[in-house]
Amino acid sequence: MTRQVYDCIILDNIAYDIVSVKASRQSKSTIFDPRYFGFSPSWPYTGCWRGFLATYIIKNSKLVLLDLKINDNKNKNLRINGATPKSGFIFSNTYKNIYLAMSGFSGEITALSLFNIDSDSHGHQDELIIMEKTMLVEFGDVLIVR
Repeated sequence: MTRQVYDCIILDNIAYDIVSVKASRQSKSTIFDPRYFGFSPSWPYTGCWRGFLATYIIKNSKLVLLDLKINDNKNKNLRINGATPKSGFIFSNTYKNIYLAMSGFSGEITALSLFNIDSDSHGHQDELIIMEKTMLVEFGDVLIVR
């Protein structure tokens, strides 16, 4: 079985791999669904069955989609929040600096960082992000987003 690539979230200038997402009962089941924007993603290789790879950031206390790599050969020129794609090597479309605020997701995101670029530490750091209506209200070992 091939290990799947992880989405990424940037918190306090540290990039974390999102290792699990657990939606609450009243929430949509995922943070971002490219089909909502008209995409039909297909897997580019066995390590990415979903067909896309997302990078999120906490910006102005909100969860925001920053970058997206998506494999969809049928829809190569779709715009997301005004961002236009560039052709990619593995993924057919690469979007940078989208800055699209995420909404509709509530639940828990577990993120893992194996390397902190702002320190000499080579250990790992876990963060649990609890989200409700995507507003950040506390930052620490546990992030609470409302």
